Amino acid sequence: MALSNWDTLAFNSKGKSSRGYATNKSGNSIEIYKSQVHIHSSSMWKYSTGFVEPIIAQILQGDLNLAGFEIISVRGPQNGIFVFTYYDDKYFAGIGCYGFDRYGKWVGVQPKTLEKFFVFLDKQVRNFRGGPDLEA
Repeated sequence: MALSNWDTLAFNSKGKSSRGYATNKSGNSIEIYKSQVHIHSSSMWKYSTGFVEPIIAQILQGDLNLAGFEIISVRGPQNGIFVFTYYDDKYFAGIGCYGFDRYGKWVGVQPKTLEKFFVFLDKQVRNFRGGPDLEA
């Protein structure tokens, strides 16, 4: 499916809207792509990985520590993914989900999906490293 069929809603550690990706001090990045998460690292990429440079990993769900990112992700509504990431004393979180309803109408991230995401996010913030404070 085309990328335009998908919607992304993401936030940085200041709670500000994000474009769906973040880059750490090492130059590696994390990206919400459709309903998955990609990790990019030019220095870690190898020809034999099966990924297009500079992608080194694709996450459909689960926890992973790679390329300077601590990542927690779960499947969400709308064939989506919820992700919470910690890196360089910062946070990145977001949703990647299918943006059309079953009738073919564009609906974007639905309120029920957003509500479930905030429950997921609250749990991650409270549990991660003993409940870190997010920047105001």
